Amino acid sequence: AANAATNDVTVTLLGDVNLGSSAIEFTNTNTVSGSTEKVALTIDLKGNNLSGNGAQVSSGFHSLIQVGENTKLNIIDSSNGGSITSGYIIINSGSLNIYGGTFNGISSGEIIVNHGGTLNFFEGTIGGTYRAGIWSDGGKLNISGGTFTGSDINTDMGVTVTNSETTISGGTFSGFKEGIFIESGTLTFSQGSISNCKCGLLSDDDGVMIISGGSFSDCSEAAISINGITTFSGLPTFGSGNNANACDINLAPTDDLIYNLIGFNEGIFNIPEGFNKIKVRRVKWDNTIPGIVDDSLPYVFTKGYKA
Repeated sequence: AANAATNDVTVTLLGDVNLGSSAIEFTNTNTVSGSTEKVALTIDLKGNNLSGNGAQVSSGFHSLIQVGENTKLNIIDSSNGGSITSGYIIINSGSLNIYGGTFNGISSGEIIVNHGGTLNFFEGTIGGTYRAGIWSDGGKLNISGGTFTGSDINTDMGVTVTNSETTISGGTFSGFKEGIFIESGTLTFSQGSISNCKCGLLSDDDGVMIISGGSFSDCSEAAISINGITTFSGLPTFGSGNNANACDINLAPTDDLIYNLIGFNEGIFNIPEGFNKIKVRRVKWDNTIPGIVDDSLPYVFTKGYKA
């Protein structure tokens, strides 16, 4: 266990390390009453592999690294080629910053961000799994770079978010059933490239998305599929191969959702069968929509409308 009382410690792997049934448990042993100072630890993979079955957290559930309260763990890979395999990385209430390395965990995920935890993913590679390469359950997730790659487009998930605040401002996602799935909580998506997925971005009924950019291509079912409330404050780039009834964005059959759409061309906006109506505010189309004169008012489009 890494029970750190000393701040800013770096542990460098000099070769491959198998932890067996043990885990790195990073906790703050500062016992000063009322102290909220975070202690920091850096693990430098230095081109080596960290693996093991990990310590059992619950039945059938093992953790290779655990990040605890008032701690900050940094993972770097100064020589490139380093990896962490076999077990979960669990962020319980501290923060984890990832600057490099390849993460290929077990069949149901690599990194879990629990309530109170924060993951900042700057660079590195994550292989998708059945549940998600990253699963944020009540935590805070920031992705500004990195490569996320699935191995089975019919099952693998890139990022799954539940009751979490998520910001994605970079990174590439490919080969997933869903690149990013917002079950509940809020996603702010400004940059990032999503390609060769069944669906690029998917929100459930309780998922809120704020989209201002990014690029989408070759998503066989839809680039963006919306069930919850979504605001477009900017224009993503849509390449070839996206399909949502010949459109890039698929609006799921939920009534009375409000969207802010800016600058969309013909063929990008679609309301499928089963959708009753949609209120659209401050719409600015490149082509003129007959009957709309004042674009400052909300308008109601009936189902089947295609811009």
